[in-house]
Amino acid sequence: YTFIILLMLILCSMAMGFSSGQIKISHSADLLITNFAHWSVYLISIAFFLVFTCVTVLRYRQTMNHLNIELRGERDKLQVLISQMRVLSGLMPICAKCKKIRDDKGYWN
Repeated sequence: YTFIILLMLILCSMAMGFSSGQIKISHSADLLITNFAHWSVYLISIAFFLVFTCVTVLRYRQTMNHLNIELRGERDKLQVLISQMRVLSGLMPICAKCKKIRDDKGYWN
């Protein structure tokens, strides 16, 4: 990451120098189009963009893999809990006054 930040600072300072006029080009415009040395700023910018994109995609994939592993673990826990649940069937008679539940033998508990 230090390399990326350093490269970004260098490119930003070069761009600010060109745009403010502090860095002047002593060649004609025709030479700028054909001279490879003057295109190095653009090539470096493209290389920086590609490196930054690759690092971003790599971090995204690592984060997504980590989240998928956590999600699988939570899903497995839920499946275990669901398998341990008991299911009530039918209606449960509940007293409206005392809120007791009647069992199978007819007693209110």
